Amino acid sequence: MAYTHILVAVAPLEEGAVLLGRAQALAQKLGARLSVLHVVELALPMNTLGAGGGLSAGGDDIGMINQVEITDSLLQSARQRVEALCEKFGIEAADVYVRVGGHAAEIITGAAEIAADLIVVGHQPHHGWSALFSHTEESVVHRARCDVLAIALDGATA
Repeated sequence: MAYTHILVAVAPLEEGAVLLGRAQALAQKLGARLSVLHVVELALPMNTLGAGGGLSAGGDDIGMINQVEITDSLLQSARQRVEALCEKFGIEAADVYVRVGGHAAEIITGAAEIAADLIVVGHQPHHGWSALFSHTEESVVHRARCDVLAIALDGATA
């Protein structure tokens, strides 16, 4: 299969630079378009939970405004960091996407929206307690409607 549009999911960290470099090399070799996605996963503040553990009805309007402002601020900061990373690789801001939500779900949805035919994610071995929790790359592999390439990042350097 010839891939024409690759979506790489990155975090603006050292591993993100390694992953982006490898995805870009692959895209260039294949003559494919490369898009970059970063997902900001927000935790729900505890003060929005009611006694039953659900969202409280008649919530605090000021608290909601603050949450919107915080989310907007986090998104803007994340976008700036990811665009700065992508600039080092010559990737245009128009090919950079920043989304809020669960990592796996947003990667899959983002790939579908831009008609990517290959998703590239990083993979690191999980040890200790982290081995018990959900792993983004595994969820993406199982749920994606296109091919997924998981690149080993254990000990990788840019």
